[in-house]
Amino acid sequence: MTSKIHYNKIKDENDKTYIVRCPFKNCNSRIIQVSPELSQKLPRYNINNLKNVLINILDNNNDDDDDDYDSRISIGGKSDNENELKKLIKLNDMWDFDNIGVSRPNSNLINESFIIKDIDHSDTEILKEDIGKSIEIIRYLVCADCDRGPIGIAANILDSVSEEQQDGEVKDLNKVNANPNTLVYFLSVDSVLYELKD
Repeated sequence: MTSKIHYNKIKDENDKTYIVRCPFKNCNSRIIQVSPELSQKLPRYNINNLKNVLINILDNNNDDDDDDYDSRISIGGKSDNENELKKLIKLNDMWDFDNIGVSRPNSNLINESFIIKDIDHSDTEILKEDIGKSIEIIRYLVCADCDRGPIGIAANILDSVSEEQQDGEVKDLNKVNANPNTLVYFLSVDSVLYELKD
């Protein structure tokens, strides 16, 4: 089996096709295949305060035990530092994935504020209007085969955090759009593994 690697080793491989795979031990589920052409089309959003929400693969330079990534997965504590950004690949439709699972709607997260700070994309001008908007997390993305994660989020993008929300108004999950067919999907680049294709 081909070796699976961390995002830090693949992010400069823009000219190669790679397969995004589940990071958990004994699971090799294929999440999505990304060609160089598709990579250019997928925007990467930098969102604050998500370190406590998604799993993170500890980037270890020692590749001798790459089959043991399960022991190098963590979820960080909540951070008040808005400069700690999480990079996520944005997909507009759950059917863009080869294989993905979604959790039930999560009422614990819709009252937290997560802000889009920056976007990496070849056509940044088109997406610039999303910078500064907030995201309302409705569901988690999990591996469709082993049901573990979360490796991403399904969310609504809101124009901004309203003054009512800032004043502590609690949202009711029944009043937000939790339909999986109308949400935007974000896959965390540090929560999955990558297999380079020759």
